[in-house]
Amino acid sequence: MTDVGYNFAVVDSKGQLVYGKDNQLAPDGTAIQNVVFQNPGPATVKVLITAAGSGAPSSFVETGEFDIVVQ
Repeated sequence: MTDVGYNFAVVDSKGQLVYGKDNQLAPDGTAIQNVVFQNPGPATVKVLITAAGSGAPSSFVETGEFDIVVQ
């Protein structure tokens, strides 16, 4: 899939936003977000797909959440 629009967020174990970027674009369907953590501990990475293919807003909601531990 190309031209993927997405929102990206990282929250800590208290639900506080550590890093967030909305309206991102992955032209070739892949992307990298560099996040610098100030504190160790558990966190959750959240990705929301907002568009796919045509660049128009998507008619489906596709999300992913990934638990991580920062050391």
